[in-house]
Amino acid sequence: MTGRHPPRVLVIDDGPSVREVVRYLLAAFGYECQTAADGPSGLARFAEGDWNLVLTDLEMPEMSGWQVVEAIRQQAPTMPIVIITAFSDPGVTRQASEWGVPVIAKPFPMATLKAVVVEALYALIARGPLHHAIATVEANDQVRGLGHPATVATVRPELATGQRPRRV
Repeated sequence: MTGRHPPRVLVIDDGPSVREVVRYLLAAFGYECQTAADGPSGLARFAEGDWNLVLTDLEMPEMSGWQVVEAIRQQAPTMPIVIITAFSDPGVTRQASEWGVPVIAKPFPMATLKAVVVEALYALIARGPLHHAIATVEANDQVRGLGHPATVATVRPELATGQRPRRV
């Protein structure tokens, strides 16, 4: 046992196909990923786990993505959160910028998802030591198959000192 664990990502989206595609892609990138179908179940799952990143839809029944972000920030102020939405407009972009939350507009290419996730995890590492080690994050050869250059970012626990991941 190496003592390293894959980064844990929680995906909250009311669209079953979006949840499953994002879960599949994140697993292919080497992340441990779990999903929730709405804000309340996402917050319950968040409270049960030790997460490194949360991706949430913006428009959901019962609880909006903004409410999810606010609730998570109350529990874990430094938790990286990414909004995925089909309703991206200047107001959403402005509010996301004010809250320090990146937005990915649906539909999005696999390479965009990977880039935003890697950057969010790097920001977490750069802020200080993690509760557990973040292991290797590798782009799957499927990225290359889509015509995008594959990126391999090796993220090690010592990067908590602020060093950038090595990109090959």
